[in-house]
Amino acid sequence: MRPTDKWKPIALRPALACACAIVSFSLYASIEVQGNAQESRLRKDQQVRRYLQKLNLDQLAVQQLEDELKVADARVRPELALELATIYTAQIRNEVRGQIAQTGQGTTSSAAVEAVRKKLAKLTDEFDELNHPKFATALISIEFSRNQNAFFVWAGNRDGTETPKKLSNQFKQLGETWSEEYKNVQSRIDEYNRKVDNRIETSELRNRIDELTAIRSQLEFIGGWLCYYEGILDPSNRRRKMLDARELFLDLLQLGSDVQFADLDADELELEVDWFSRSLIGIGCASLATGNVREQEQIFGLLQNAKVSPLVRAELDWWAFQGAAFVNNWDRAKELAQRKLESSSKQPPSRETARFWLTMANTSFASKDAPQAIVIRLIAYQGLARENQFNVIDELNRKHKYTLPEGSFVDDWLKGYQA
Repeated sequence: MRPTDKWKPIALRPALACACAIVSFSLYASIEVQGNAQESRLRKDQQVRRYLQKLNLDQLAVQQLEDELKVADARVRPELALELATIYTAQIRNEVRGQIAQTGQGTTSSAAVEAVRKKLAKLTDEFDELNHPKFATALISIEFSRNQNAFFVWAGNRDGTETPKKLSNQFKQLGETWSEEYKNVQSRIDEYNRKVDNRIETSELRNRIDELTAIRSQLEFIGGWLCYYEGILDPSNRRRKMLDARELFLDLLQLGSDVQFADLDADELELEVDWFSRSLIGIGCASLATGNVREQEQIFGLLQNAKVSPLVRAELDWWAFQGAAFVNNWDRAKELAQRKLESSSKQPPSRETARFWLTMANTSFASKDAPQAIVIRLIAYQGLARENQFNVIDELNRKHKYTLPEGSFVDDWLKGYQA
Protein backbone atom coordinates (compact mmCIF):
# COMPACT_ATOMS: atom_id res chain seq x y z
CA MET A 1 0.00 0.00 0.00
CA ARG A 2 1.38 3.39 -0.89
CA PRO A 3 2.21 5.85 1.91
CA THR A 4 -0.79 7.86 3.07
CA ASP A 5 -0.71 11.33 1.60
CA LYS A 6 -0.22 13.98 4.26
CA TRP A 7 -2.23 16.52 2.36
CA LYS A 8 -5.38 15.94 0.39
CA PRO A 9 -7.23 18.77 -1.32
CA ILE A 10 -10.81 19.40 -0.31
CA ALA A 11 -13.25 17.55 -2.57
CA LEU A 12 -10.38 15.76 -4.28
CA ARG A 13 -12.47 12.76 -5.27
CA PRO A 14 -14.75 14.70 -7.66
CA ALA A 15 -11.66 16.24 -9.19
CA LEU A 16 -10.20 12.79 -9.69
CA ALA A 17 -13.43 11.63 -11.27
CA CYS A 18 -13.23 14.38 -13.86
CA ALA A 19 -9.55 13.79 -14.48
CA CYS A 20 -9.87 10.00 -14.77
CA ALA A 21 -12.72 10.23 -17.27
CA ILE A 22 -10.17 11.39 -19.81
CA VAL A 23 -7.89 8.59 -21.08
CA SER A 24 -5.02 10.97 -21.70
CA PHE A 25 -4.50 13.99 -19.51
CA SER A 26 -4.10 17.45 -21.05
CA LEU A 27 -0.54 17.92 -22.16
CA TYR A 28 -0.56 21.66 -22.51
CA ALA A 29 1.34 23.99 -20.21
CA SER A 30 2.10 27.65 -20.41
CA ILE A 31 5.04 29.87 -19.60
CA GLU A 32 5.30 33.59 -19.53
CA VAL A 33 6.12 34.94 -22.99
CA GLN A 34 7.66 38.37 -23.09
CA GLY A 35 7.16 40.77 -25.94
CA ASN A 36 3.74 41.54 -27.29
CA ALA A 37 4.77 41.16 -30.92
CA GLN A 38 6.30 37.73 -30.35
CA GLU A 39 3.24 36.60 -28.37
CA SER A 40 0.85 37.89 -31.01
CA ARG A 41 2.65 35.99 -33.73
CA LEU A 42 2.72 32.85 -31.59
CA ARG A 43 -1.05 32.96 -31.06
CA LYS A 44 -1.71 33.54 -34.76
CA ASP A 45 0.46 30.57 -35.68
CA GLN A 46 -1.44 28.44 -33.18
CA GLN A 47 -4.72 29.47 -34.80
CA VAL A 48 -3.35 28.45 -38.20
CA ARG A 49 -2.37 25.03 -36.83
CA ARG A 50 -5.78 24.49 -35.26
CA TYR A 51 -7.39 25.37 -38.58
CA LEU A 52 -5.16 22.89 -40.42
CA GLN A 53 -6.04 20.19 -37.89
CA LYS A 54 -9.75 20.85 -38.34
CA LEU A 55 -9.21 20.24 -42.07
CA ASN A 56 -7.49 16.94 -41.20
CA LEU A 57 -4.21 18.38 -42.41
CA ASP A 58 -2.37 17.34 -39.27
CA GLN A 59 0.92 16.72 -41.01
CA LEU A 60 0.98 20.27 -42.39
CA ALA A 61 0.33 21.57 -38.87
CA VAL A 62 3.22 19.47 -37.55
CA GLN A 63 5.54 20.65 -40.31
CA GLN A 64 4.64 24.27 -39.64
CA LEU A 65 5.31 23.84 -35.92
CA GLU A 66 8.59 22.00 -36.49
CA ASP A 67 9.80 24.77 -38.81
CA GLU A 68 8.75 27.47 -36.35
CA LEU A 69 10.56 25.74 -33.47
CA LYS A 70 13.84 25.85 -35.38
CA VAL A 71 13.85 29.66 -35.69
CA ALA A 72 11.83 30.72 -32.64
CA ASP A 73 13.12 33.00 -29.92
CA ALA A 74 14.53 31.15 -26.91
CA ARG A 75 11.77 32.54 -24.70
CA VAL A 76 8.98 30.85 -26.65
CA ARG A 77 10.72 27.63 -27.71
CA PRO A 78 9.67 25.67 -24.57
CA GLU A 79 6.01 26.45 -25.20
CA LEU A 80 6.31 25.42 -28.84
CA ALA A 81 8.04 22.22 -27.76
CA LEU A 82 5.18 21.43 -25.39
CA GLU A 83 2.66 21.91 -28.16
CA LEU A 84 4.67 19.76 -30.55
CA ALA A 85 5.10 17.00 -27.97
CA THR A 86 1.34 17.04 -27.44
CA ILE A 87 0.72 16.58 -31.15
CA TYR A 88 3.33 13.82 -31.42
CA THR A 89 1.66 11.95 -28.56
CA ALA A 90 -1.76 12.31 -30.19
CA GLN A 91 -0.34 11.05 -33.50
CA ILE A 92 1.02 7.92 -31.82
CA ARG A 93 -2.30 7.28 -30.09
CA ASN A 94 -4.32 7.78 -33.27
CA GLU A 95 -2.00 5.55 -35.28
CA VAL A 96 -2.35 2.72 -32.76
CA ARG A 97 -6.12 3.13 -32.67
CA GLY A 98 -6.17 3.05 -36.45
CA GLN A 99 -4.19 -0.19 -36.49
CA ILE A 100 -6.60 -1.81 -34.06
CA ALA A 101 -9.68 -0.60 -35.95
CA GLN A 102 -8.38 -1.76 -39.35
CA THR A 103 -6.75 -5.07 -38.45
CA GLY A 104 -8.25 -5.97 -35.09
CA GLN A 105 -4.71 -6.40 -33.84
CA GLY A 106 -2.49 -3.36 -33.37
CA THR A 107 -0.07 -5.58 -31.50
CA THR A 108 3.08 -4.50 -33.32
CA SER A 109 4.44 -1.01 -33.67
CA SER A 110 4.28 0.35 -37.22
CA ALA A 111 7.05 2.30 -38.94
CA ALA A 112 4.90 5.43 -38.69
CA VAL A 113 4.57 5.04 -34.92
CA GLU A 114 8.28 4.44 -34.46
CA ALA A 115 9.16 7.50 -36.55
CA VAL A 116 7.03 9.75 -34.36
CA ARG A 117 8.37 8.10 -31.21
CA LYS A 118 11.92 9.01 -32.25
CA LYS A 119 10.88 12.62 -32.82
CA LEU A 120 9.22 12.76 -29.41
CA ALA A 121 12.25 11.21 -27.70
CA LYS A 122 14.57 13.74 -29.35
CA LEU A 123 12.32 16.58 -28.26
CA THR A 124 12.11 15.43 -24.64
CA ASP A 125 15.91 15.09 -24.51
CA GLU A 126 16.30 18.68 -25.68
CA PHE A 127 13.75 20.38 -23.41
CA ASP A 128 13.69 19.93 -19.65
CA GLU A 129 10.15 21.32 -19.65
CA LEU A 130 8.98 18.04 -21.19
CA ASN A 131 10.34 16.00 -18.30
CA HIS A 132 6.88 15.59 -16.81
CA PRO A 133 5.02 12.38 -15.89
CA LYS A 134 2.05 13.29 -18.09
CA PHE A 135 4.04 12.51 -21.24
CA ALA A 136 5.40 9.19 -19.98
CA THR A 137 1.96 8.25 -18.64
CA ALA A 138 0.32 9.04 -21.98
CA LEU A 139 2.75 6.71 -23.77
CA ILE A 140 2.23 3.99 -21.17
CA SER A 141 -1.53 4.35 -21.69
CA ILE A 142 -1.11 3.89 -25.44
CA GLU A 143 1.03 0.77 -25.04
CA PHE A 144 -1.40 -0.59 -22.48
CA SER A 145 -4.28 -0.19 -24.95
CA ARG A 146 -2.29 -2.05 -27.58
CA ASN A 147 -1.43 -4.95 -25.24
CA GLN A 148 -4.93 -5.10 -23.80
CA ASN A 149 -6.37 -5.41 -27.29
CA ALA A 150 -3.98 -8.29 -28.00
CA PHE A 151 -5.22 -9.97 -24.81
CA PHE A 152 -8.84 -9.61 -25.94
CA VAL A 153 -7.97 -11.08 -29.34
CA TRP A 154 -6.50 -14.11 -27.59
CA ALA A 155 -9.44 -14.37 -25.18
CA GLY A 156 -11.96 -14.15 -28.02
CA ASN A 157 -10.33 -16.60 -30.42
CA ARG A 158 -7.97 -18.85 -28.46
CA ASP A 159 -6.52 -19.89 -31.83
CA GLY A 160 -2.81 -19.52 -31.13
CA THR A 161 -2.16 -16.29 -33.03
CA GLU A 162 -1.43 -14.67 -29.69
CA THR A 163 0.15 -17.13 -27.29
CA PRO A 164 -0.08 -16.65 -23.52
CA LYS A 165 3.71 -16.68 -23.25
CA LYS A 166 4.14 -13.96 -25.85
CA LEU A 167 1.42 -11.82 -24.27
CA SER A 168 2.84 -12.37 -20.80
CA ASN A 169 6.25 -11.08 -21.90
CA GLN A 170 4.65 -7.98 -23.42
CA PHE A 171 2.78 -7.19 -20.21
CA LYS A 172 5.86 -7.78 -18.08
CA GLN A 173 7.96 -5.40 -20.19
CA LEU A 174 5.30 -2.71 -19.97
CA GLY A 175 4.95 -3.43 -16.26
CA GLU A 176 8.61 -2.55 -15.70
CA THR A 177 8.12 0.82 -17.40
CA TRP A 178 4.92 1.37 -15.45
CA SER A 179 6.63 0.60 -12.13
CA GLU A 180 9.38 3.16 -12.73
CA GLU A 181 6.90 5.87 -13.64
CA TYR A 182 4.59 5.08 -10.73
CA LYS A 183 7.50 5.44 -8.31
CA ASN A 184 8.51 8.68 -10.01
CA VAL A 185 5.04 10.17 -9.63
CA GLN A 186 4.72 9.05 -6.01
CA SER A 187 8.15 10.52 -5.25
CA ARG A 188 7.09 13.89 -6.65
CA ILE A 189 3.88 13.84 -4.65
CA ASP A 190 5.83 13.03 -1.48
CA GLU A 191 8.24 15.90 -2.21
CA TYR A 192 5.42 18.41 -2.61
CA ASN A 193 3.69 17.10 0.50
CA ARG A 194 6.87 17.71 2.50
CA LYS A 195 6.77 21.31 1.35
CA VAL A 196 3.19 21.53 2.57
CA ASP A 197 4.31 20.12 5.93
CA ASN A 198 6.90 22.87 6.06
CA ARG A 199 4.14 25.41 5.46
CA ILE A 200 5.39 26.28 1.99
CA GLU A 201 1.88 26.14 0.60
CA THR A 202 0.81 28.03 -2.51
CA SER A 203 -1.97 27.70 -5.06
CA GLU A 204 0.62 26.54 -7.59
CA LEU A 205 1.79 23.82 -5.24
CA ARG A 206 -1.75 22.62 -4.64
CA ASN A 207 -2.36 22.53 -8.40
CA ARG A 208 0.76 20.44 -8.89
CA ILE A 209 -0.31 17.97 -6.22
CA ASP A 210 -3.78 17.72 -7.77
CA GLU A 211 -2.32 17.13 -11.22
CA LEU A 212 0.12 14.47 -10.02
CA THR A 213 -2.57 12.77 -7.93
CA ALA A 214 -4.75 12.50 -11.03
CA ILE A 215 -1.83 11.06 -13.02
CA ARG A 216 -1.16 8.58 -10.22
CA SER A 217 -4.81 7.51 -10.37
CA GLN A 218 -4.49 6.87 -14.09
CA LEU A 219 -1.38 4.80 -13.42
CA GLU A 220 -3.19 2.87 -10.68
CA PHE A 221 -5.94 1.97 -13.13
CA ILE A 222 -3.46 0.81 -15.77
CA GLY A 223 -1.31 -0.96 -13.18
CA GLY A 224 -4.27 -2.84 -11.74
CA TRP A 225 -5.21 -4.30 -15.11
CA LEU A 226 -1.57 -4.99 -15.98
CA CYS A 227 -1.29 -7.10 -12.83
CA TYR A 228 -4.55 -8.89 -13.60
CA TYR A 229 -3.55 -9.80 -17.14
CA GLU A 230 -0.09 -10.89 -16.00
CA GLY A 231 -1.67 -13.11 -13.35
CA ILE A 232 -4.00 -14.74 -15.88
CA LEU A 233 -1.21 -15.40 -18.37
CA ASP A 234 1.31 -16.63 -15.77
CA PRO A 235 -0.40 -19.08 -13.35
CA SER A 236 2.82 -19.51 -11.35
CA ASN A 237 2.60 -15.87 -10.27
CA ARG A 238 -1.17 -15.56 -10.26
CA ARG A 239 -2.05 -15.06 -6.60
CA ARG A 240 0.54 -12.34 -5.97
CA LYS A 241 -0.46 -10.46 -9.11
CA MET A 242 -4.14 -10.63 -8.23
CA LEU A 243 -3.45 -9.22 -4.78
CA ASP A 244 -1.38 -6.43 -6.35
CA ALA A 245 -4.21 -5.68 -8.79
CA ARG A 246 -6.74 -5.56 -5.97
CA GLU A 247 -4.58 -3.17 -3.95
CA LEU A 248 -4.11 -0.75 -6.85
CA PHE A 249 -7.82 -0.70 -7.68
CA LEU A 250 -8.72 -0.17 -4.03
CA ASP A 251 -6.26 2.74 -3.85
CA LEU A 252 -7.85 4.32 -6.90
CA LEU A 253 -11.32 3.97 -5.37
CA GLN A 254 -9.99 5.15 -2.00
CA LEU A 255 -11.24 2.01 -0.27
CA GLY A 256 -9.45 0.19 2.52
CA SER A 257 -8.03 -3.31 2.11
CA ASP A 258 -10.56 -4.65 4.64
CA VAL A 259 -13.58 -3.24 2.77
CA GLN A 260 -16.81 -5.23 2.95
CA PHE A 261 -18.53 -4.81 -0.41
CA ALA A 262 -21.84 -6.09 0.94
CA ASP A 263 -21.97 -2.98 3.15
CA LEU A 264 -21.23 -0.45 0.39
CA ASP A 265 -23.80 1.84 -1.17
CA ALA A 266 -23.42 1.88 -4.96
CA ASP A 267 -24.78 5.43 -5.09
CA GLU A 268 -21.81 6.67 -3.06
CA LEU A 269 -19.11 5.05 -5.21
CA GLU A 270 -19.46 7.42 -8.20
CA LEU A 271 -19.82 4.44 -10.52
CA GLU A 272 -21.05 6.68 -13.31
CA VAL A 273 -17.34 7.33 -13.89
CA ASP A 274 -16.19 4.51 -16.16
CA TRP A 275 -12.74 4.38 -14.58
CA PHE A 276 -14.28 3.71 -11.18
CA SER A 277 -16.78 1.11 -12.39
CA ARG A 278 -14.10 -0.69 -14.44
CA SER A 279 -11.81 -0.65 -11.43
CA LEU A 280 -14.57 -2.39 -9.50
CA ILE A 281 -14.78 -4.99 -12.28
CA GLY A 282 -11.05 -5.49 -11.84
CA ILE A 283 -11.44 -6.12 -8.12
CA GLY A 284 -14.26 -8.59 -8.81
CA CYS A 285 -12.19 -10.49 -11.37
CA ALA A 286 -9.17 -10.56 -9.06
CA SER A 287 -11.39 -11.86 -6.23
CA LEU A 288 -12.71 -14.64 -8.47
CA ALA A 289 -9.17 -15.54 -9.55
CA THR A 290 -8.20 -16.07 -5.90
CA GLY A 291 -11.30 -18.17 -5.19
CA ASN A 292 -13.51 -15.54 -3.56
CA VAL A 293 -16.66 -16.10 -5.64
CA ARG A 294 -18.90 -14.49 -3.03
CA GLU A 295 -17.05 -11.18 -3.15
CA GLN A 296 -17.08 -11.21 -6.95
CA GLU A 297 -20.87 -11.62 -6.93
CA GLN A 298 -21.28 -8.80 -4.40
CA ILE A 299 -19.15 -6.49 -6.53
CA PHE A 300 -20.93 -7.32 -9.78
CA GLY A 301 -24.21 -6.78 -7.95
CA LEU A 302 -23.10 -3.22 -7.14
CA LEU A 303 -22.32 -2.72 -10.83
CA GLN A 304 -25.95 -3.40 -11.78
CA ASN A 305 -26.73 0.07 -10.42
CA ALA A 306 -28.45 2.37 -12.91
CA LYS A 307 -25.64 4.91 -12.57
CA VAL A 308 -23.21 2.52 -14.24
CA SER A 309 -23.03 3.13 -17.98
CA PRO A 310 -25.01 0.63 -20.13
CA LEU A 311 -21.79 -0.27 -21.95
CA VAL A 312 -20.08 -1.36 -18.73
CA ARG A 313 -23.15 -3.25 -17.51
CA ALA A 314 -23.32 -5.07 -20.86
CA GLU A 315 -19.78 -6.37 -20.29
CA LEU A 316 -20.42 -7.88 -16.86
CA ASP A 317 -21.53 -11.30 -18.16
CA TRP A 318 -18.42 -11.51 -20.35
CA TRP A 319 -16.09 -10.68 -17.47
CA ALA A 320 -17.86 -13.07 -15.10
CA PHE A 321 -17.69 -16.00 -17.50
CA GLN A 322 -14.21 -15.36 -18.83
CA GLY A 323 -12.92 -14.56 -15.35
CA ALA A 324 -13.92 -18.09 -14.32
CA ALA A 325 -12.61 -19.70 -17.51
CA PHE A 326 -9.27 -17.88 -17.28
CA VAL A 327 -8.53 -19.64 -13.98
CA ASN A 328 -10.06 -23.00 -15.02
CA ASN A 329 -13.02 -22.72 -12.67
CA TRP A 330 -15.19 -24.66 -15.12
CA ASP A 331 -18.01 -25.43 -12.70
CA ARG A 332 -18.45 -21.71 -12.15
CA ALA A 333 -18.14 -21.03 -15.91
CA LYS A 334 -20.84 -23.61 -16.67
CA GLU A 335 -23.15 -22.13 -14.05
CA LEU A 336 -22.71 -18.64 -15.54
CA ALA A 337 -23.26 -19.95 -19.08
CA GLN A 338 -26.58 -21.52 -18.05
CA ARG A 339 -27.63 -18.27 -16.32
CA LYS A 340 -26.81 -16.29 -19.44
CA LEU A 341 -28.83 -18.65 -21.64
CA GLU A 342 -31.87 -18.28 -19.40
CA SER A 343 -31.65 -14.48 -19.19
CA SER A 344 -30.94 -13.96 -22.91
CA SER A 345 -34.05 -15.95 -23.90
CA LYS A 346 -36.08 -12.96 -22.70
CA GLN A 347 -34.09 -10.47 -24.78
CA PRO A 348 -34.22 -9.68 -28.53
CA PRO A 349 -31.25 -10.83 -30.66
CA SER A 350 -28.24 -8.52 -30.60
CA ARG A 351 -24.75 -8.41 -32.04
CA GLU A 352 -23.22 -8.14 -28.55
CA THR A 353 -25.00 -11.29 -27.34
CA ALA A 354 -23.99 -13.22 -30.45
CA ARG A 355 -20.38 -12.15 -29.91
CA PHE A 356 -20.59 -13.38 -26.31
CA TRP A 357 -21.74 -16.85 -27.43
CA LEU A 358 -18.99 -16.99 -30.04
CA THR A 359 -16.36 -16.19 -27.42
CA MET A 360 -17.82 -18.86 -25.14
CA ALA A 361 -17.72 -21.46 -27.93
CA ASN A 362 -14.08 -20.65 -28.75
CA THR A 363 -13.24 -20.88 -25.05
CA SER A 364 -14.81 -24.34 -24.86
CA PHE A 365 -12.74 -25.58 -27.81
CA ALA A 366 -9.57 -24.28 -26.17
CA SER A 367 -10.39 -26.23 -22.99
CA LYS A 368 -10.46 -29.79 -24.28
CA ASP A 369 -9.37 -31.32 -20.99
CA ALA A 370 -12.28 -29.88 -19.01
CA PRO A 371 -15.30 -32.24 -18.96
CA GLN A 372 -17.59 -29.25 -18.57
CA ALA A 373 -16.29 -27.80 -21.86
CA ILE A 374 -18.69 -29.88 -23.96
CA VAL A 375 -21.65 -28.70 -21.90
CA ILE A 376 -20.48 -25.09 -22.20
CA ARG A 377 -20.05 -25.56 -25.97
CA LEU A 378 -23.59 -26.83 -26.41
CA ILE A 379 -24.92 -23.92 -24.34
CA ALA A 380 -22.95 -21.50 -26.55
CA TYR A 381 -24.27 -23.20 -29.69
CA GLN A 382 -27.82 -22.98 -28.37
CA GLY A 383 -27.27 -19.29 -27.72
CA LEU A 384 -25.92 -18.78 -31.25
CA ALA A 385 -28.94 -20.65 -32.67
CA ARG A 386 -31.32 -18.37 -30.77
CA GLU A 387 -29.46 -15.42 -32.29
CA ASN A 388 -29.93 -17.01 -35.76
CA GLN A 389 -26.16 -17.37 -36.14
CA PHE A 390 -26.28 -20.75 -37.91
CA ASN A 391 -23.54 -19.78 -40.34
CA VAL A 392 -21.27 -19.09 -37.36
CA ILE A 393 -22.02 -22.58 -35.99
CA ASP A 394 -21.12 -24.08 -39.37
CA GLU A 395 -17.83 -22.16 -39.43
CA LEU A 396 -16.97 -23.28 -35.90
CA ASN A 397 -17.66 -26.91 -36.77
CA ARG A 398 -15.44 -26.73 -39.85
CA LYS A 399 -12.69 -24.84 -38.06
CA HIS A 400 -12.52 -27.28 -35.15
CA LYS A 401 -13.61 -30.41 -37.11
CA TYR A 402 -16.43 -30.84 -34.66
CA THR A 403 -19.63 -32.84 -35.10
CA LEU A 404 -22.65 -32.03 -33.01
CA PRO A 405 -24.14 -34.92 -30.98
CA GLU A 406 -26.81 -36.67 -33.07
CA GLY A 407 -30.30 -35.70 -31.96
CA SER A 408 -29.16 -32.77 -29.82
CA PHE A 409 -31.31 -29.67 -29.71
CA VAL A 410 -28.81 -27.62 -31.70
CA ASP A 411 -28.21 -30.43 -34.22
CA ASP A 412 -31.94 -30.68 -34.97
CA TRP A 413 -32.23 -26.91 -35.15
CA LEU A 414 -29.23 -26.67 -37.51
CA LYS A 415 -30.60 -29.41 -39.80
CA GLY A 416 -33.90 -27.55 -39.98
CA TYR A 417 -32.05 -24.38 -40.92
CA GLN A 418 -30.03 -26.15 -43.62
CA ALA A 419 -33.08 -27.84 -45.08
